[in-house]
Amino acid sequence: MYKTQLFIYLMKRILFPFDIAVEEDHVKNELACPVVLISGTFLGNQNRNYYGENPPDALDVIWKTKLGTGTTIVGSRGETRWSGSGWTGQPLLIEHAGELYLIQGAFDHNLKKIKAQNGEIVWQYRFDDIIKGTGTAVCMPWLEDTASSVAIVQGSRLGVTNTLRSPAVLSLRAVSFFTGEELWSFDVRKTRSYSRDADGSGLFLDSLFYIGLENGIFTVLDPDPSKGEIRQGVFQPRLIGEIQLYDEKDVESHGGNLVIESSVSRIGDILYVTAGSGHVFGIDVKSLDVVWDFYIGSDLDGSPVVTYDSCLLVSVEKQYIPGRGGVFKLDPSKEPDSAVVWYFPTGDRRFGDWQGGVIGTCAVNDHYRENEDPALAAFVAIDGNIYVV
Repeated sequence: MYKTQLFIYLMKRILFPFDIAVEEDHVKNELACPVVLISGTFLGNQNRNYYGENPPDALDVIWKTKLGTGTTIVGSRGETRWSGSGWTGQPLLIEHAGELYLIQGAFDHNLKKIKAQNGEIVWQYRFDDIIKGTGTAVCMPWLEDTASSVAIVQGSRLGVTNTLRSPAVLSLRAVSFFTGEELWSFDVRKTRSYSRDADGSGLFLDSLFYIGLENGIFTVLDPDPSKGEIRQGVFQPRLIGEIQLYDEKDVESHGGNLVIESSVSRIGDILYVTAGSGHVFGIDVKSLDVVWDFYIGSDLDGSPVVTYDSCLLVSVEKQYIPGRGGVFKLDPSKEPDSAVVWYFPTGDRRFGDWQGGVIGTCAVNDHYRENEDPALAAFVAIDGNIYVV
């Protein structure tokens, strides 16, 4: 069906070139994706608050598949070996031709397509370093090349043979869901940040891909491989825009810890992301302007979660701040100075490099509440407790 629609679109493009931009978006939105994205990004949707349906009554092991072991470089500790999968390495769940598949990144440097029925690995694509974060499935059914029509855009650490000064660090890549072949790589360029990794999940909206990278840059790409180009000797996607999410004051207070580990959330035409520079940013999806900036000052690791009343739950690590870490509920429809709905502080505790607060992303029961069920949020803190509020 989508090939017929594509033919009609191409004929109109020839006859009415002045309407190309509007017509292109319309046709792309009408075309059917050849797969079903059951969970196609971190925490399931644009609000980062969906965890699937129909949980089982018991957790019985059906199969096991080894995810392997790989090396990475961890600061002054040098080369380290990690096994399994890491934070926030959630598998994607995709249905194609009646069969379910998992897409899982692992510490052995490989992105894997796994049959959900029996654990069989269909293909593996190798990155230059361990894979920590969750990818995002991108559906482009208007492409004539079917193999390119569903891509997994996945990040990794910068590469065990790379440094911050390497000419190109290709830590964000697109891989064909169908074949496991690379569609493009993207250079996470050097900035004042001490990282060139890609950990967060992006969002695919109206044929463009929006993602925050650990170099502190919010980046907008056209993921369509047919529009890619050679840069630095590498086939890369077309770069649409970049927004630097830190300033000189942030560098003075945080040094190089300016990384964006957060996944992008959406409320209407505004995209929200937390940054290591200590800010929660709202970015207009059309103009790519920062239109909202709530400053906390701490390192922020978790993703902003959208609640049923269009607010944000933001987890706060205790770092660079005198007070305790915890969780904010923020109303981004208000000016930042009056946006706090409530703050839940957690206890201080030194654990590894952390001093307290909440590192991970909050969970909410918005999709699962019935009748008069209370609206609940849950989060795990460094103080050793899980909180339900």
